Amino acid sequence: MEETNQLQRKAPCAPFVLCYRYMYPRKKTSRMTTLQDQITRATNRLAQLKARDILKQQRETAKAKEQSRRADAHRKIELGGLVIAAGAEDLDSAELVGVLLAHLDSRGTGDGGGLFFAQQARERGIAHLQERETARNAARRR
Repeated sequence: MEETNQLQRKAPCAPFVLCYRYMYPRKKTSRMTTLQDQITRATNRLAQLKARDILKQQRETAKAKEQSRRADAHRKIELGGLVIAAGAEDLDSAELVGVLLAHLDSRGTGDGGGLFFAQQARERGIAHLQERETARNAARRR
């Protein structure tokens, strides 16, 4: 009991409270052990930072892949909408692909006729889409 009172008087803690620090004094460690501990902690921290960086790169890669997948899906939906807007939804798939391939072949003939045909097709498509939009807007107002 007397030892406890002496510890209480020496300890800078609140009165009547024993401090763990004064009951069990720290063992003196050599400087070498401390350096080894520091090296170990630094090595562990480096491993944690590398793991965090790898996870960050994986998340960024997954995010880019997901954005690419969504953009591809959006583009396909948009192309399907254009097929419907052109009134070609009743065409057989093979026939539709054949028409598109024939158009692409005519564009690459090199005699200039393909580019003229492409320009005409573009103008006709723009006019068709504008007429369709006008008709849709008129139907909404009614």
